[in-house]
Amino acid sequence: MMERVDKTTGPRPIVRMMVLETDKPHPETENRKGTFGEILHKHFVDAGEAHDPPLGIETDIRFVVTEKGGNVPKYDEFKDSHALLITGSVYDAHGDDPWILDLLQLLRST
Repeated sequence: MMERVDKTTGPRPIVRMMVLETDKPHPETENRKGTFGEILHKHFVDAGEAHDPPLGIETDIRFVVTEKGGNVPKYDEFKDSHALLITGSVYDAHGDDPWILDLLQLLRST
């Protein structure tokens, strides 16, 4: 893990995670709390602060539903990540939407 210098606590290990958003929250929820990736980021930052020793959290959030403007990342884009989270969705993981098939192929190649 890399370390980041935090002016209040000194060096701390950094955990880098990628969140693949497979849907959007209800608009009222998104307005109040953000996207699923933003919500997860906040929870992990809070957990990192409570960890002993404290951990820094870097979150790379990717919306992957291509039919709604998203993009499925390429395998090489994961090389600096320590963790991968895939959000829940109204979509069926066994569906034949192109982005689902692309995401499954990506996961099989890792």
